[in-house]
Amino acid sequence: YSVIQKHGGHIFVSSARKSGTRFEIYLPASTHAAHTKSGNAGDEPKGTGTALIMDDEPLILSVAEKMLVRMGFRVSTAKNGAEALEIFRKAHDAGTPFTLAVLDLTVPGGMGGKEAVRKMLDIDPSAKVLASSGYSNDPAIEHFRDHGFSGVVEKPYRFDDLAKALRSALEG
Repeated sequence: YSVIQKHGGHIFVSSARKSGTRFEIYLPASTHAAHTKSGNAGDEPKGTGTALIMDDEPLILSVAEKMLVRMGFRVSTAKNGAEALEIFRKAHDAGTPFTLAVLDLTVPGGMGGKEAVRKMLDIDPSAKVLASSGYSNDPAIEHFRDHGFSGVVEKPYRFDDLAKALRSALEG
């Protein structure tokens, strides 16, 4: 809902018993020319290693996972910070730490990225962790390093933006 609002759109919901629920999402048409890639599929960014992605929205989790897999990462997913922290700790203890993690800042009713990143850095101070949010006004986005993050990627994810944020975090 917040992403739709951020882009000036609207969502309508109608529901009928035994018939189901219908969601209609309207987004404004862009006035900009469509971005076309010049080059070949081989120009896509390639990653190696393992990535952990945490988000409470299943659709966002699925899209991010597919993007990371397409970039060459083996991916683990988590629905909240506590689950992500457990997966992170197990991988670290097994001697197979994650190459990077992407954490949603806010998880209603659960541990979000701001708390999880601190605990991850206690386990592995060299961890590369990106902050992820659909709210660009969150102080952790503007001052991500002060919160322990290596970079930021805003939702909704765009393949090129995610690749750029990962590359930047991994290169230092």
